[in-house]
Amino acid sequence: MNKQTFLLLASLMMLVMLSFKTQAQQKVGLLFDAGGQPIHGYIDPISYSPTVSISKDLGNYMPSIFYYKDGASKKRLMKFEDAKLVMKNETGSEVVLSEDTFSGAKVGLDSFFVAQNIHFRGRTRERPTFVQFIAKLDSTTFAKIYNNNYDKSILHQTYIAKKSGEERWEEINPQKESIDAMIKKCFVDYDNVIAASESIEHKKVNFYTNMIGRYEINYKENEGNIGALINLALVTNRHFYKKKEYYDQYFRKTKTAESFKYYSLITALNDRSYTEEYYSLDDQKVYSIEWSTKKNGEKQGPSSFFIDGELVMKMLYDRDKMKSGKVYHEGQLLYKYDLREDRMNNTTECYFNFMDDDRLAEWKDYMDVLDNTKKRIRNENLLVKEVYTKHKGKEYSNITDPKNPLKVAKLNKLFDKYIDDSFLSDKPILRPILVQVWTDKMGIIREYKILNKTNTDFDKKVNSFVKEQLLNGGKKGKLKMSYADSKPMKKPTTFVLPFKLNINGQYWFFSNQNDLMRHQMWMHQHNMQMMHLNSIHPPR
Repeated sequence: MNKQTFLLLASLMMLVMLSFKTQAQQKVGLLFDAGGQPIHGYIDPISYSPTVSISKDLGNYMPSIFYYKDGASKKRLMKFEDAKLVMKNETGSEVVLSEDTFSGAKVGLDSFFVAQNIHFRGRTRERPTFVQFIAKLDSTTFAKIYNNNYDKSILHQTYIAKKSGEERWEEINPQKESIDAMIKKCFVDYDNVIAASESIEHKKVNFYTNMIGRYEINYKENEGNIGALINLALVTNRHFYKKKEYYDQYFRKTKTAESFKYYSLITALNDRSYTEEYYSLDDQKVYSIEWSTKKNGEKQGPSSFFIDGELVMKMLYDRDKMKSGKVYHEGQLLYKYDLREDRMNNTTECYFNFMDDDRLAEWKDYMDVLDNTKKRIRNENLLVKEVYTKHKGKEYSNITDPKNPLKVAKLNKLFDKYIDDSFLSDKPILRPILVQVWTDKMGIIREYKILNKTNTDFDKKVNSFVKEQLLNGGKKGKLKMSYADSKPMKKPTTFVLPFKLNINGQYWFFSNQNDLMRHQMWMHQHNMQMMHLNSIHPPR
């Protein structure tokens, strides 16, 4: 091997190593974000959800793709509104998709396709109609049809199903006498689902009388019962057959083999929850999460987070709210924390236990082994009041009060103006990109560092925005960070700014949410809760 060949191979190996390192999850040390929330040492998209962020708001539009009947496709911003798929074209005008021209669309993470011969609400609709894809289970496809009443004041939502080879879609409606037969037909191999369905209250309802009064009840019965039954069957099927689901480097679910970076398996199932474990392709565990079997997309019980196969964090959830956690490094417990709601101020406060003899002392020195920095912490009965961090020889204050976060209204306006809506038409941003900043004592940002990745183009855009609009006071050199109470910063300060795409909650969501991996299903515009199911049993 000559010298040139050796140097070339060495360079290639270095590039491969750097590529791996840039994609690996990072240790960042104990940080606090713009909302005064702690980030517990590691970038963890499962447990972290910002209360204060810099957001691009598209209203009800979402990055989407639609398909023509000839197979061609285009990426645009779209929304589903009044039971219609609406596209924003290149001129900014709204265009309603026609079933005669288009075969379907993917709006965010939810898919719509054209179906016909749909029997629901006492009649059969033969004309082609856009319906929402819900799931494919064995030989049965589940979907949901939406339709307005005569004056568009009420939107009805009905689950429908069809087995392979059948020509007509049938409704699965808890208010119809056919509900028992449909459940046995659709879930014939799932005794646990059939058992759970026995709690459904059957009512024969005239849809054309007292329609307004029945709407919310109809919604709750359909979503709480039928939607949850479908999810229970899917979970049971995945567990029984050990089916994997795959994710890309940003932990977005994908079926494209070239994008596979992680996979998940359901490893345990009981009457309250199921455990889903996530691995890298070389079988190193990344997450272990316990999800509720009674409400889809809801974390219930213990969850764990791993880096390079090593446990770094444990978290405990109750009805999707984190209650407590433990942070580890090299197998050693660093500290514990508890979250307590302050309902009067509508905030959540974090209480720390650093596991040392002086944990109740007013001031303590804490050597953060995760970022190798020394921190001075003032606490009152385990509630952190002040944190000072050393950076390049200078001490910086942290934002630690969730009742007085960073003032971001002006920053949001700048960011919204900086990014054109059309830029996001093909970029589903599912989690925030985190940017740590350091300000001087006047509140002017003097330094920043991007901590994670979300989408290559979006990441570059955020980087450009911070550099052009925020760094050193922005274009005019006068932009200063201040607190929500309008008081200026009087000390050099460091905090994490989350940048994200704001996705508004929609009644039709099946799998969209700003959450990283699991997207809360069956959201409703009035935030109604799904009804609980009976205990589950293994499939036949």
